[in-house]
Amino acid sequence: MTPITRRREMLREDPSHELKRLAVAVLPIQAISHRVRQLHGPVQVLSAGERMAWIGKTATATVLAHDSDLLAAFPDGVLWASLGPSPNLLTELATWGRAVGTDEILRAPTLKEAISLLAAHLRRKRKLLIVDDVYEVEHAVPFQQVRGEGCVSLVTTRQPGLVNGLSLPDDAVFNLPPLTEDRALDLLRIWRQAL
Repeated sequence: MTPITRRREMLREDPSHELKRLAVAVLPIQAISHRVRQLHGPVQVLSAGERMAWIGKTATATVLAHDSDLLAAFPDGVLWASLGPSPNLLTELATWGRAVGTDEILRAPTLKEAISLLAAHLRRKRKLLIVDDVYEVEHAVPFQQVRGEGCVSLVTTRQPGLVNGLSLPDDAVFNLPPLTEDRALDLLRIWRQAL
C-alpha cells in the first residue's frame, strides 16, 4: 500500500481530532456542509485550481463524512470511492455493493449491469456518496447513475474540465481556495504524524 493510499484509508475511516480541528480552521467545512445538507442538487463538486493536488479536497470530504449534522441528513450512511487517474470502476461499484449488503455486483458481466444492480439497491436510500479524486467525466458518470433519489453525490476533483463535462450549475461547484503556506505545513505535519 502506498503512503498516499494508506493516508486516504486512514482519513476515510477515522480522521484524527487534530485533522478535524485543522480542517475546520483551514477549510470551508461549514459552508460546504450547509450546501450539501440543503440539497442544492443531487451532485456537489469540491474543486481546486487546475491540477492542484494537496489542497484539502480529500480532507474536506473526510471531515464532511464524519460531520454529525450532515450525517443526520443521510440516515443510511456514507459510501466512499477514491478513484485516481486509472480506476477500476467495476471494482469500486462492487465495493459499494458489498457495503449495502450484496455481492451480486461482483458477478455483473458489464459495467452497465453493475450500475443497474447497484442503482436498484440505492433507489430508496438517503446516502451521501463521496467520489474522491475524479480525473475524467466518464469515471464520475457511473456513480451518478447509481444515485438513489434521496442520495447526494459529493465529487472531488482537480480537473476543471470535469465540472463542465458533468453539466452542473454554478451553485453545485465549490472551488476550494489554495492553502496558505503555514496552513499547508500544519496539514503536512499532522499527516506525517499519522503515518
